[in-house]
Amino acid sequence: QFLAEYQELTPLFAGARVQTLEQQRLLENIRQNVIAMNNLFLQLVVIYNSNVTAGAGGVGAAENRLVGLLLIKSHEADTEAALLRGLVDEGLRLTQIRTASLIFVVIIFSTIALTFVQMRTRKNITSNLKNLTKGAAVIGSGNLDFEIAETGDDEITDLSRAFNRMTSDLKN
Repeated sequence: QFLAEYQELTPLFAGARVQTLEQQRLLENIRQNVIAMNNLFLQLVVIYNSNVTAGAGGVGAAENRLVGLLLIKSHEADTEAALLRGLVDEGLRLTQIRTASLIFVVIIFSTIALTFVQMRTRKNITSNLKNLTKGAAVIGSGNLDFEIAETGDDEITDLSRAFNRMTSDLKN
């Protein structure tokens, strides 16, 4: 089971992408500890197999020493993995903050731009409506020589043109 786990970990180290030198150092230390754990485990297997073959009973000092070293390397790898996880999580948190800030800035600038466009459009519509209202009042009072200003390219300008054609037809 240990060897199967080791075989699964090995390609993960090759495929891991880290961003900082500290993360790279921690990943390399974890990799070295895992390799050392594998070597210690293989040594334990050899000692165990030789004891079983020789019929020796009990655990020897060499086995105890290797088990202790294996536990130390395991603890070091676990500690460094926790530190690496913390650094990666912090990097993700900072990326999320930057992304949220960028989205917020884009929303603010879009809102400002759309507000400006809306205000300008409203001003043009209001101005054209005032010209049309003023012209209709002048024409309504009997001045068929008055022409309403035809500025823009919208429905109100089309209506102003229609009023001008109407006064021209009435005048004729």
